[in-house]
Amino acid sequence: MSFLAWSSCLATLVVVSQCARIRIDVGSNGAPALIYTPRTVTAQVGDIVDFHFIDENAASSVVRGIAGAPCTPYPAKKEGFFNSGFILGEPTGSNVFSVEVNETTPIPIYCSVGGHCRAGMVGYINPGQGDFEAYASGAAALSKNEPPPMVPQTGGVYQQGVENGLIVITFVNAPSGGGGKGGKGGHQWGYGW
Repeated sequence: MSFLAWSSCLATLVVVSQCARIRIDVGSNGAPALIYTPRTVTAQVGDIVDFHFIDENAASSVVRGIAGAPCTPYPAKKEGFFNSGFILGEPTGSNVFSVEVNETTPIPIYCSVGGHCRAGMVGYINPGQGDFEAYASGAAALSKNEPPPMVPQTGGVYQQGVENGLIVITFVNAPSGGGGKGGKGGHQWGYGW
């Protein structure tokens, strides 16, 4: 390996180590079940938000929404769109959908399953003052959700795990804007024991 290539790898490692991982639990096995915990988080560019699916009794999702239009998906073809698809939880939270934050603008999130969004399953990454409250009250006033487009998991990485890390199945779906080992809009998967 040349010095230049090695230096580039080292620089990449240094940048990655400065990024934070932020946990949000999706659902719960108690009441209220239809909730993101915490409901709002603050993240910097490069941080990873890990959505841990907890509720083993009902599938949930996390979709990027549109500010000012509760329960409506962000345009799927725009940079920054993400959709976990429907994921059944696991009590330890080992089923995880991870999204890298690529902007510091406010990003509403919601669950697109049935009436979950209207029931209050909404949240915010980097909310401005009053953003979360306005989004949540607007969602509660709706008569229906607008489902995201019928696309596979997009804009993040999904890991399905088993307690104690016995097996982890990882599915990577690069955003349609390109990047990632999967190439432009590609898919990649691997197994780890």
